[in-house]
Amino acid sequence: MTVSLHGADASIEERLRKLETQVDDLQKENSALKQQLGWDGKSELPLAKPTGKENKLKLGGYLHAHGEFGSAPDSRYNGINDRFFLRRARVNISGSFAENFDFKAEVDIGNNAVGATPSANWKPVATDVFMNWNRFEFANVKIGQFKTPFGYSQLMSDTKTPFIERFLGNDRMTDSRQIGVAVWGDLIPKRLNYNFGVFNGGSVNTGANDNDDFMYAGRISGTPFSGTLFDQESTLTVGVNALQDHGVGASKTAFGFTGNSFTGKRYGVGADFQFNLGRLELSGEYLFNHFTPDDAVPFAKVEARGFQVSGGYYIVAKKLVTRIRYDSFDPNSDLSGNSTDTWTVGLTYFIKGDDLRLDLNYMLGSAPGQPDDKGRLIGRAQLVF
Repeated sequence: MTVSLHGADASIEERLRKLETQVDDLQKENSALKQQLGWDGKSELPLAKPTGKENKLKLGGYLHAHGEFGSAPDSRYNGINDRFFLRRARVNISGSFAENFDFKAEVDIGNNAVGATPSANWKPVATDVFMNWNRFEFANVKIGQFKTPFGYSQLMSDTKTPFIERFLGNDRMTDSRQIGVAVWGDLIPKRLNYNFGVFNGGSVNTGANDNDDFMYAGRISGTPFSGTLFDQESTLTVGVNALQDHGVGASKTAFGFTGNSFTGKRYGVGADFQFNLGRLELSGEYLFNHFTPDDAVPFAKVEARGFQVSGGYYIVAKKLVTRIRYDSFDPNSDLSGNSTDTWTVGLTYFIKGDDLRLDLNYMLGSAPGQPDDKGRLIGRAQLVF
């Protein structure tokens, strides 16, 4: 009896061809991985391993390299010459645990301010350092140092701001980062969210509280409309926020307090909107602070106001956008002639989204005690890794 092996031979040959293809694909993948890791395949590959029990650990950060030329459009630039400098250089570690906790620790080794920082004082400072319990989407609990929920512009990530610098009123009337605890979440997913926190009320990287009172800050924002308008994708978002504090405040430059230090009661409110229609974007924000100094010096009360309105248009979708902003800041409404008004025109080119982008802004401002129409050209290169 004769048995044909032709069918078996064909099957073996087909399986061998598949194996050869798989081996070839693995070699290509291995070579690509070596290239991404920058490994020559000979020396020992260095490994960074988490020492805790977290199930996810990420290393990241970003750089803001600036070039600035011109005069002082507002008080933040007084006495600053033309310069190149690192506005921010931040490195962070973040991660999460299976037990519904996530965390972040970030330091800045750049200038970390608009004003000039003497080289002797240029040292790493902590920015966001917190842990967060995320068991419920509607009620996260965060503790540590992080941004206080007051002011839309200051809450926006530094890597996503539409202009190189936030408007002056934001820098003067919001409280940046504080140490405290906050509850936040989505009451209606993608529609309505809130953020409420209790903080020491001092300044960033300060572990002390000047008295037994705390600063309270909260924000509610929502998206009343998201859909199609005039055959264009459109979104409208609005927000309101408030804060209350009683104690010794951080330096309150421009408000007229003795030594720029404030002791007393303060409350603030604010409102904002953001609107997008296809390639067009519009936004506005208003902030108000009321100060009642304990010593009634220089006044029994001081009321400050600031606002901005801005618009932008994507000349090339997701690649090139031009923007314009007008903002005004009045540190004391009982006095005249002390407001700062600034126009900012900007152009942003996204090389690879926000991960790699170039910004060019021209600021033209009129500040108290300074000649009108002082201009400054600012360029920024942003790298997110």
